Amino acid sequence: MAAKAQQKIEQTLKVKVPAEDVCSLIENVARTPEWNPLVKEIRLGEGDGRGIGSTVEWKAELAGITISGTSVTTTWKPGKEYAWRNTEQATGLSLEGRFIVRPAGGQTAVTATVSFSLPKAATPLLNLTGSKTLFTAAVRKALQNIVKAAAPRK
Repeated sequence: MAAKAQQKIEQTLKVKVPAEDVCSLIENVARTPEWNPLVKEIRLGEGDGRGIGSTVEWKAELAGITISGTSVTTTWKPGKEYAWRNTEQATGLSLEGRFIVRPAGGQTAVTATVSFSLPKAATPLLNLTGSKTLFTAAVRKALQNIVKAAAPRK
């Protein structure tokens, strides 16, 4: 098996949006393309993406390259924490994502974590430094989009 390079990105954003509104958006997996800047399409699978072991199929775009794969939910604590593991068939990219939502002094803290590995064979296509930059920007944008989409309409 080829060696893989591991990377982890974690960002927290404190917002003035109720935790239940943030969780309602994140936990409705079919809405992922609304807030995730990389995900272009979601097809619900077993369990509709809700609950441990549930699945979704996805299509995403990384640096102009369309990729697709399957996500399996690994943690499901409604209103608190949601995690999944992505497997992409063509490049061997594996990614684990996690959202933790908690009260924070009258606000809501939303923490997004992405851990990924690139197989050495895929580094000419998706170099590690460029991938980390891309995922860091995507996590930041996803958090901003979540806040915007979850905010009560005026």
